[in-house]
This record gives sequence, structure tokens and C-alpha cells, in this order.
Amino acid sequence: MFRVGQKVCCVDDRSNNWSSQWIVRGGIYTISSVGRLPPLSPRFFKTSNYLVVELEGIDKPNGFASLRFRPLTDISFAHEILRKVSRKQEIGA
Repeated sequence: MFRVGQKVCCVDDRSNNWSSQWIVRGGIYTISSVGRLPPLSPRFFKTSNYLVVELEGIDKPNGFASLRFRPLTDISFAHEILRKVSRKQEIGA
């Protein structure tokens, strides 16, 4: 789901023992690495390991839980289509 170089948006910036004020909800970040980390506490993480991401420009040990982010979708192709359609309508009008 996540890959190095991918842009992501923070959807959860709540502070806890593993993540502090390094990220901001709605902030756009670039992934610098993706990996798995054993849970720090089985009380909080039901699986044997979970996906973590590290972000460019943020030096945080162990990274961030991937659940805090959603991938950004590149919709530049849609903007190009709209631009072409708009241009055709202006010419034909």
C-alpha cells in the first residue's frame, strides 16, 4: 500500500507514547522508508507486527504507524482532461 517516495496525508496526529508533535493532521509528507516493527505493547496492537513509515525530514525513532496516513492520489490526468474539454467548449461556443 505504501512505497518509498510516495506522498501521504496525515489523518491522525493524536499524541501518544509513540508519536508526538512531529506530524500535523492534514500535513503532506513523503515516505522515506517502509517496514514492520514488533508491537511495543500487545495492549495497543493486536497483531504480531505492524506497518510503519518513516518520513523525509522527520527523524523519529521507529517511524510512525501507517494507520496515521492515507496515500495521496495523483489526479493530474483528470485536470488535463478537464482542461482539454474546456478548451474544446470555448472553441465550439
